[in-house]
Amino acid sequence: MQSPQESEADMRIRVLGALVAAIPAVWNASPAEASRPEITVEEFNVSGVSGNLSAACGVEVFRTATGRVLFQRYDGPDGVLEIAHFHTDVVASSEFGEVRFPVRSIEKLFITPDGTSYLLIAGQGPFGMHGRLLLDVTVEEFVVREAAKSIDEAIAELCTVLNPA
Repeated sequence: MQSPQESEADMRIRVLGALVAAIPAVWNASPAEASRPEITVEEFNVSGVSGNLSAACGVEVFRTATGRVLFQRYDGPDGVLEIAHFHTDVVASSEFGEVRFPVRSIEKLFITPDGTSYLLIAGQGPFGMHGRLLLDVTVEEFVVREAAKSIDEAIAELCTVLNPA
């Protein structure tokens, strides 16, 4: 009989193994089996008062996010692989100060021919926040969740600059 930790580890290995095994099959498929990747780039510039940061910091926080997203889609006999690369520069400011930080992340969505979907998100944000998340989209369950710091810890550090009171 396996312990719950062994079962979870086995599940992680199985899902990660399936993803790793499927990606080369999509990329290495012959031209007759797979099309060239579809690539699009979208740029954005969004600004305004951040309700979430304002509530967390107890002071009005104005946020500007500027960046681009590169989307790639690969179709192959073993499924579809969609990749989104996010490059964002964020400025959060209040009457007390300003914080500038990059947010870099990548999202990979793999859809198997039977419809099973896995989403892998990896990235980095402010104050040492970085990690990975693997989600079985089909059953809406986390397979792997690893973070060096929680979002709440990162926001608390951000608030020490934006509202030092």
